[in-house]
Amino acid sequence: MTATYLGIDLTASAKRPSGVALLSEGLEVLHAGTLRTDADLLTLVAGAQPVVVSIDCPLGLPLGWDCLDLECSCGQCDCPTEDRRRRCEVELAARRIPCYWTTRRSIIREMVYRGMELRYHLEKRRVQVLEVYPYGTKVHLWGRGMPPKTRPEGLAWLRARMAQLLPSLGQRVESLTHDEADALLAAYTAWLHARGRTETLGLKEEGQIVLPLGVPVDRASDHG
Repeated sequence: MTATYLGIDLTASAKRPSGVALLSEGLEVLHAGTLRTDADLLTLVAGAQPVVVSIDCPLGLPLGWDCLDLECSCGQCDCPTEDRRRRCEVELAARRIPCYWTTRRSIIREMVYRGMELRYHLEKRRVQVLEVYPYGTKVHLWGRGMPPKTRPEGLAWLRARMAQLLPSLGQRVESLTHDEADALLAAYTAWLHARGRTETLGLKEEGQIVLPLGVPVDRASDHG
């Protein structure tokens, strides 16, 4: 069986579908769409048997924390009230790549818990799991100055670059959503990682972010 690479643009719950994309060893787009439940995601993994799964979601907590509760009740956090930052997110900020911080006041807390649970089940199946960040991937691949992906001009910009990056998309690129594009970028980062063409930010104990080697972000043009 040929190797495949799965990307997941994870949401906080099954109420909103998650983008999923599957790439072949030759960068053929085998699938790009959405799924809702963790069971659906795990079923896809079981069928496709990807060598790497990349998830757009924090997959770990700041060092010493076992929960993200404002009033810690787990009894396992060494500093339950202290505000902390994951090293990988601090390193992103140093590169002027903004992200949602994984803190006790995070608006993505439920997504973080979901991502960590999904990672646990995947690693039990001996699947390699990476944490990725598609916005950071875009900066590393194409530099700064991209329009917001939620606006028509931003989606058109993204589709044009995805067509160049993955020519096998063909006409499908014209209907590509930004969630599907982010899932494809996650899968593409997994493909690059298997070839030693990525770098890793942060501490293993907190969860690390994997980014492509590409445009040096300190020299990339910045148009806002």
